Amino acid sequence: MNSFLTTDWLSMEALDLLTNSLEVTSHLYSGFSKEYQRPFAVGETIRVEYPPKWLIRNGIDYDPQGIAEINTSITCNQVFGVDYEWNDIEQVLSLEKDDTRQTNFYIKGPIAQIAQEWDIRSAQFAAQYSSMVAGTLGTDPVSFAVFSNLAEQKLFEMACPSEEQKAMIITPSQNTALLGTVTNVFNPADEISREFKKGIIGMQAGMTFYRSMSIYRHTAGVWAVANAVTVNAAGQSGSSLDINCTNGDTFKKGDKIGIAAVYNANPMTRARTTTAYTFSFTVTADVTATAATATLPISPPIYGPGSPYQNVDALPADTALLTLWPGTTAPSGKSGSVGVAIHPWAFGIVGVPLDLPKNQQIARQQRDQETGMSIRMVRAWDPVQSRYVNRFDTLGGYGVLYNGNCCVAMAGA
Repeated sequence: MNSFLTTDWLSMEALDLLTNSLEVTSHLYSGFSKEYQRPFAVGETIRVEYPPKWLIRNGIDYDPQGIAEINTSITCNQVFGVDYEWNDIEQVLSLEKDDTRQTNFYIKGPIAQIAQEWDIRSAQFAAQYSSMVAGTLGTDPVSFAVFSNLAEQKLFEMACPSEEQKAMIITPSQNTALLGTVTNVFNPADEISREFKKGIIGMQAGMTFYRSMSIYRHTAGVWAVANAVTVNAAGQSGSSLDINCTNGDTFKKGDKIGIAAVYNANPMTRARTTTAYTFSFTVTADVTATAATATLPISPPIYGPGSPYQNVDALPADTALLTLWPGTTAPSGKSGSVGVAIHPWAFGIVGVPLDLPKNQQIARQQRDQETGMSIRMVRAWDPVQSRYVNRFDTLGGYGVLYNGNCCVAMAGA
């Protein structure tokens, strides 16, 4: 009998291996996981309400305004795991009897793969739902000015919290491309030392840099005629946009699209943030045009002047030109990596504890209180096949919080 699987410390060790490997996932907000600790069934989707925002009254006369509330949701539809088994003969003749070897072979391996899968999914979600963009799709950065500095500017202009929680999570090649210019930017000796000793940039522009192999790769949609993709009808707002295009044009989930003459508005001052960079949104589902017009699902929603949630200085004009992947020349069909500059309030992640089956040889679950992530480990004996069935399961989901304020898609090679 392999008692190593029945100990709580081992399942906690497995959980530590999971949470310590979540490079991107650890930078998502996990506070809503507590919803799944209630004594009743919450359901697959939880609704998260945004705090109401208010408009200023001018003058002394009382002028009550309607309370406009908006909300988002987090859907727990990510369930996956690792399974393996052995039979009675393998148990007594072939299975390693040393606890350490069994831990390394049969526990750490599956958990490491689960951790990697969580991070891949987190990186993809963050890249696809980030709306602002910096860098060039298909090309690694050549300077901080058009990369991290630009990202920090955009985050600041959109009122992203300035605490030291922001992270720049990029590919190793993006990190390497920037390393040569680090000494021209940094003064702190400890940061320069880290660059030369570990090949890691450290902290720059108010963000801590991380290298990750989980970074999502994106292939942009294909537009037959770039300047033929325009807004169809003036004054549109909300989470969809009617456009003019060419029959057969494709728009991919995660494409970033700018709108001419529509600029970001700071969520508090409601003033235009800059004259250099227009408002950009992300496409939230694949669309292929079947005519000369199409409707794009977008995020964040467009809120114009007069809305307490205003995020643009003006609503789009009729035939306003759209730009695919602003900052990238000839982006149609181009592929590249998409890292993220991110604050935890950009996206939410929820970990859900699974039920523990009864009367099993082993049924253990550990839950990390900080991230909410959990792993269930179950081992059962199948009397029909005379085999031991082992499974590792995890369940959770993602939601958009402040993707128009607290994250920037960092395009690269």
